[in-house]
Amino acid sequence: MQGFVNRLRHWDTLLFHRIFGWNGRRYLDTVMFSVSRSADGHLYILIAGYLLLFESTLFVTAAVAFALERSLYWTLKRAFKRQRPCNQLEDVQFLVAPPDLFSFPSGHTAAAFAMMTLLMQLFPAYRLPMQLWATTVGFSRVYLGNHYPTDVIAGAMLGSLCAKIGIAFVWL
Repeated sequence: MQGFVNRLRHWDTLLFHRIFGWNGRRYLDTVMFSVSRSADGHLYILIAGYLLLFESTLFVTAAVAFALERSLYWTLKRAFKRQRPCNQLEDVQFLVAPPDLFSFPSGHTAAAFAMMTLLMQLFPAYRLPMQLWATTVGFSRVYLGNHYPTDVIAGAMLGSLCAKIGIAFVWL
């Protein structure tokens, strides 16, 4: 098992360096910063307001999903205490200051995938743009030096799962 973990960590670090190595391009840096910021939480407050006024069932679903997601997110952060690449790798300087000390899982990615999964219930025609946005949020977190790829994968899985549990809890 330890051999598998070591190989995974090795590949995770290699992929991190590959993605992080793309930064330094002014336009791409600006886009990645903007996409990452879109998942800071401000957008979610606006969406919650809309849902509260016009889609109360989805608002309750989102409240359940995000309460679960945030609880599990903080539990996992404290349990794993994985150092961020910008704190662990000598040649990495973050482009955006991380919101906390630990890396696993990516909270921005978890929230983006939870929101994407929830909104696809209401707006299935916008599935592709929402998937593209959530995936780009995850990519941006690696690009900006805050997360390893596995942090982002775990965040995507966590957010999607919590949204599906919220949907099942409220709608079934």
